[in-house]
Amino acid sequence: MRRWLSQEKNIPFDNPESFSEYDQEKDSCREKLSQALVNSSEQDADDRNMPRFSKGLHTPELLLEINPEKKKKKCPLFRELYNYLQNFC
Repeated sequence: MRRWLSQEKNIPFDNPESFSEYDQEKDSCREKLSQALVNSSEQDADDRNMPRFSKGLHTPELLLEINPEKKKKKCPLFRELYNYLQNFC
């Protein structure tokens, strides 16, 4: 998975927040990191019996790894939500 994600999707593992860009027309990211993870878990035919990435199971764990300061600079939707929550609390 790691090789495919780094070579095919150019995902920097030391800075995953830099993956994709905000698309104003879609009002979301152009590419979803979670979908890239799903796709990467389906690449190796030798590992078909291994557990696959699950958005429902694994996304909460990934969210714990996000640096909110970096994400705020990149995503206006996240920045708005984050600032609202900070002010609310």
